[in-house]
Amino acid sequence: MFPDYNSPDLHLAHPTPEEKLATWNLNYEEWGKALSKSDYLHREQYLASVPLTSEDGMTYWCLVDKSAPPNNREIYASCESLRKKAFISKEGKVEEVIIHSIGSVFCPPKNRGRKYASRMMTDLGSILKTWQLDPNIPGRQKTPASILFSDIGKKFYANHGWHPFPSSHISLPPQPNPADSPSSHLTTLLKAEDLPPLCELDTSYIRQVLSRANDHKTHIALLPDYPTIQWHHLRENVMSVSIFGRAPEIKGALVGSPGSRVWAYWTRGYYGPVDSPASGNCLHILRLVLEDESNSAANAEKLEAVLREAQREASQWKMNEVQFWNPTALVEDLLNRSELGEKGIHRKVEREEESVASLMWYGEGEGTVEEVEWWGNEKYGWC
Repeated sequence: MFPDYNSPDLHLAHPTPEEKLATWNLNYEEWGKALSKSDYLHREQYLASVPLTSEDGMTYWCLVDKSAPPNNREIYASCESLRKKAFISKEGKVEEVIIHSIGSVFCPPKNRGRKYASRMMTDLGSILKTWQLDPNIPGRQKTPASILFSDIGKKFYANHGWHPFPSSHISLPPQPNPADSPSSHLTTLLKAEDLPPLCELDTSYIRQVLSRANDHKTHIALLPDYPTIQWHHLRENVMSVSIFGRAPEIKGALVGSPGSRVWAYWTRGYYGPVDSPASGNCLHILRLVLEDESNSAANAEKLEAVLREAQREASQWKMNEVQFWNPTALVEDLLNRSELGEKGIHRKVEREEESVASLMWYGEGEGTVEEVEWWGNEKYGWC
């Protein structure tokens, strides 16, 4: 017998290790098709213990009956939340805060159609407003929002308080040889050990940008700090080892001299068999940085060199495409000025159904697109 979704006997709890394993076994069919089931279970267990998720960075949630004992209760729906650092600014005043990013929202097939996911999200939205706040830890005094990336369109989560935000990307095809790029010889390929100082520098740039904002909007930016970027790379490593028997060394590319560099970090996303065009396997650019934000021929050339390396890596690792999310007007202009733009091989996609960035606001106002600027809404923020 199924309880009513609105029953006071239901509440959000934290699953036991055995219950987490049972949930992963069920949702493997939804999200694990690129891996064997054993490799998928290993990935989920492994990602719960990496730097970003350790020290309660990851929280697991399940909707259950209050009176049922752990390991002997029905899990009507489940999800995860990942604590992330962010900046928030209003009229130039920048604060460090935390934001909870929700992922892996799952309702077992037999429980679907009974609004259990609705109940879970309603309760979770309220809980996360104060979850893990600590007045004694710098940066943990405030949670202005929670976020998620919807793969079921905009309506469901909007009805529960998560407003959809602009979600677009540029798509490029894989390309095995970037040698025809005029700046390819200037490109530095980035490995894991190269990233921490770049992430630190990027974070300082974001603070500077937000401090200069002079409109009346609230600006919010998830931080592309090293633990965040590393999480994506550890995830791709464990999947690549399962699929190819080795982890990729190249994590990004950089062109130019300090003060005028262009760089990007990327990750390989596996969603199905590597030899299937329908798999959707994709090299995602996690973060794209232009130190000198000028619309110049030199910047267009540098951007092209970075993107060509991404295309080469995509080809080498059997990705179907390269994507970078929510390009700025400047980046689009630079791309159009480059040889890649002249060849017309890129396309812009407005996402309406998959990876729709959505935000629930806990501060003053409604937190809509008209009131809040989600700065740097790139793939690094996804989980």
